[in-house]
Amino acid sequence: MNRKDLISRINSRNPFINQIVHALSDENDSFFLQISVDSDSSFYRCKPSSLHPSFEWIQRRISALIVSQKDFLNTANVAADLLGNQIHLLDKLLLFNAKLNDQNKLSKKDQSGAFSLFSEIKQLEKGTQALNSQIKIKYYSILLRSALAVSAEHAFQCQEKLPSNILDDLKIQMLLMQIRIENKSASIQEIINLCSRSGEYWLINNLFVSLFENNKGSILQIAQEYPLILSKDAGAFLIYVQVVGVLEGRSRQIELLDKYESIYPNYLDYWCSVNDIKGISPESLDTPLQFWRDQKLVYSSPNSLNRFIYQLYSGKKYDEVLEFAGNSDEIGIINPLFEKCR
Repeated sequence: MNRKDLISRINSRNPFINQIVHALSDENDSFFLQISVDSDSSFYRCKPSSLHPSFEWIQRRISALIVSQKDFLNTANVAADLLGNQIHLLDKLLLFNAKLNDQNKLSKKDQSGAFSLFSEIKQLEKGTQALNSQIKIKYYSILLRSALAVSAEHAFQCQEKLPSNILDDLKIQMLLMQIRIENKSASIQEIINLCSRSGEYWLINNLFVSLFENNKGSILQIAQEYPLILSKDAGAFLIYVQVVGVLEGRSRQIELLDKYESIYPNYLDYWCSVNDIKGISPESLDTPLQFWRDQKLVYSSPNSLNRFIYQLYSGKKYDEVLEFAGNSDEIGIINPLFEKCR
């Protein structure tokens, strides 16, 4: 049973609790949080909606969780402000997770910042030992992600100390497989089997990233042997398109882009590649713009936005450049973070 089904089964005699339940079930964020853009600074302002004196604690935490999942920069700082001064263990996990997501949104990686965050998270380890397995899984998944952001060596050291009762969890197994990818000890069949079990294929993307510079032929071979993976992860597919350009030529790239358009029609990175390889056309600019206006466009990083803005400018869509550059976050672009661990 998924979380939404569980929420819908909650029934309370308190009418306000029922309002909270309905808002969560309907994904009505505005019930908990007001988000506005400051006209002078262009910064986002987030504050809780009307707080009920008896339920302020839970309202603030739901608001912080909503903010932490938004595609803004510095969501961790905003979430911390919403939580207030009384921070508990689960609040710390939420904030650490938000900080990791904030790091992933940066176009330039900050190694000193990554190590500092890892050290903060590591200090919390002793306080999690007596907790239930689900909280341990959440903590150790955050710890492993932060370790991977520092180095494969740090991640391997953390792996050695994992509690045995969390090793069967798929999230943990995915991160352990990422460590094996970093150490070049994972087979493609093991990676694909695990991705199939979890329903997530970001490991394929990260495998291709690890092979791209020095082993493009392996990427080509893997994609030819397991073609289904190309429809499972946009990042992996677009890396494969780059490899095909180097090894097989532009005409084959165009053939692939045309074939997979129906699978990745709302991915900005797909359209950026179309514009780079096939050339800019009204369709290749207008289609992602329409998905953007419908709040259905997804992208991998801020670099993708910059890339598309340049393409809009090259296509002489000057009004759209101003519109897109000024409102890309506000109107609802979301970030799936293809490379969750990198």
